[in-house]
Amino acid sequence: MKDWPAPITPLRDPQPLLARVRHEWGGREDLWVFGYASLLWNPEFDADEHRPATVRGWHRALRMASRINRGTPDHPGLVLTLERGGSCRGLAFRLGASVTRADLAKLWRREM
Repeated sequence: MKDWPAPITPLRDPQPLLARVRHEWGGREDLWVFGYASLLWNPEFDADEHRPATVRGWHRALRMASRINRGTPDHPGLVLTLERGGSCRGLAFRLGASVTRADLAKLWRREM
């Protein structure tokens, strides 16, 4: 039987992935962000538009250990994450191409 909660993986630096996203997106067009948990009721950013959305092949699950949002370094808490299988309803937020690097970094810190 699998241990629960799952062992905590070492902290990962989200900056290289953010740099890759910035490079691939390039700010040349609007950016769509899918919200399935706290972004639904507290996005902390101004979206130009939002629409109901469903992601197929992924479902919401309380399976990610967090040292920040719902816990401490010594006692992590569980937060929602997306896992393979099923589907997940949420909102798609459209951020204008003029979204600043600082705004994107703030969103990245919160969600990644």
